[in-house]
Amino acid sequence: MLRTLAWAMLLGYVPGALVYRLPLAQREHRAALPADERVFWAVILSALWSLVLVLALAGAGRYRFDLVLIINAAISIVIAGWWRARLSYRGRAPAISWTSAVPIAIACLGLWLYFPSSEYVIGGKDPGTYMNEGVQIAQGGTLVIHEPVVSSVPESTRDLFFPSHNSPWYYGVRFMGFFIDDPHDGTVIGQFPHLFPASIALGYGLNGLSGARQAVGGQDAEVRRHHAPHEVPHPREAPHEPRGVGVRVPGDQREQGGRAQARDAPHAASSP
Repeated sequence: MLRTLAWAMLLGYVPGALVYRLPLAQREHRAALPADERVFWAVILSALWSLVLVLALAGAGRYRFDLVLIINAAISIVIAGWWRARLSYRGRAPAISWTSAVPIAIACLGLWLYFPSSEYVIGGKDPGTYMNEGVQIAQGGTLVIHEPVVSSVPESTRDLFFPSHNSPWYYGVRFMGFFIDDPHDGTVIGQFPHLFPASIALGYGLNGLSGARQAVGGQDAEVRRHHAPHEVPHPREAPHEPRGVGVRVPGDQREQGGRAQARDAPHAASSP
């Protein structure tokens, strides 16, 4: 638990807090903000940096959760070692006040309304496609999925399985929400932008498949309520067990202290 909390701080707070404190670009104006706003900007900067780092590494086919932690830790150490005491506000920043209770109350309300989120992980609809993209990044370390099944289909019979519809730029879908990019190489890519899946990949690194579902949180609940209000119950009434598994996990998956471990799972895009 303490290790997961330390990792979360390294991903979502420490780098941004140090960058925010840099004695550059009129820091006195940033220091004049209330304490809760300074924390807010530290979280935003850290989350933005971590997600961009995930996208950059995955785009190069080199994403690993521990590599993100190492890079964030290295940057934080360099900043702290270079500027040292100059990072301190020296008592010139406003202290925390009772107004900080307002954003805390809003955050608690969001947790109460939308957690635990409905565990919709099967592909074919937007929430499941996002989930599969995120877990694929976490497991495969890349934005592009290499499917040997696709590349092994003979070119003479390819249209029987992956029709191109008489277009040289389109080869059909591997699964709903996952398009075939190049049938010769067997490359498949998810249909959605990868920033949101990048956050799911970080959640997977923090807490396995449970962390991936938790990273979705209220955003996934709102997407499902918007697209299929007649099918999806209110978030507080959502079932605690997955409806189906688009992310295939091995049979020996176990819950240990609330943490779902999905080790050596096959491609996330596969559906049962």
